[in-house]
Amino acid sequence: MPLVNQIEQFMEAEARKQRIPINAKLELLPVCNLNCRMCYIRTDMETVRAQGGLLPVETWLSLARELRDAGTLFLLLTGGEVFLYPEFETLYTQLIEMGFSITLNTNATLIDEKVMRWLAKRPPQLVSISLYGASDATYEALCGQKNAFSKVDHAINLLLESGIRIELKTMLNPLNIHDAQAMADYAREKNVFYEAAPYAFPPVRKCDGSEAYRVGPQEAAAQMLEDCRRMRGMQGYVEAVAGRLRKYANTPEAGEDDLYGFTCGASNSSCWVTWQGKLTPCGMIMEPHTLPLEQGFAAAWAELKEKLSLIHI
Repeated sequence: MPLVNQIEQFMEAEARKQRIPINAKLELLPVCNLNCRMCYIRTDMETVRAQGGLLPVETWLSLARELRDAGTLFLLLTGGEVFLYPEFETLYTQLIEMGFSITLNTNATLIDEKVMRWLAKRPPQLVSISLYGASDATYEALCGQKNAFSKVDHAINLLLESGIRIELKTMLNPLNIHDAQAMADYAREKNVFYEAAPYAFPPVRKCDGSEAYRVGPQEAAAQMLEDCRRMRGMQGYVEAVAGRLRKYANTPEAGEDDLYGFTCGASNSSCWVTWQGKLTPCGMIMEPHTLPLEQGFAAAWAELKEKLSLIHI
């Protein structure tokens, strides 16, 4: 089961009713030590500098204080690769001391004994690891780095030995789909939650050929069914399919409901802040956006909600 307990689910549901941003995702940087071919954000520091550079630690901390005042409890720190952010230890430590429940989104290749010495002192709620294969060969083909899976495996062992909760998530694509079973077996061996997503949203933030590294809809659907069988067994598979069929059977026809805004958490109970300081509904949607660093978070959040309420879905 996903690593979200019932109390968190209840809090998120109540926050959504009141449109309180209980969840916030901070995209610290678009730079990564891996070069995954399907990545929607990765760029280099030269490009970052040309676009104004990274936000300093104090800017993120100031924004975090405003988020806390607005009702944010859960922070996801993501990138790029978060462990490449300058003074990341300082930023993380102060965010923990503010009282946030923090999830780190990472490829885990930079988590070593040195990192663990400070991370284990103030452990995050969760480390969400992007798993890209089950061998060094798959990682090299997809991510362009040798011995990367060995580094990830070492990091996972360090995290588990320290008692830090982890989850493994993968985006299946033509270069790692052959490892689907091996990745599931690896997660089972480590006794950690694992989720494989066979469908990637179009790379709207990076039009450079990343589209070619998405699987087609039919293959994605087949992989979803196979993953369900693999992780839940036949009984769970049958129940899941039956539940999905019931859901679709009860879906209202177009025009029956007047729905505005997003039905997910985006701009209802969650938000995303890009590495340039733009407030957006989520990491896949760059418009509409507001500017919390200029107008303050409370005003930016109110404006974003208003803009999203005008979108008819």
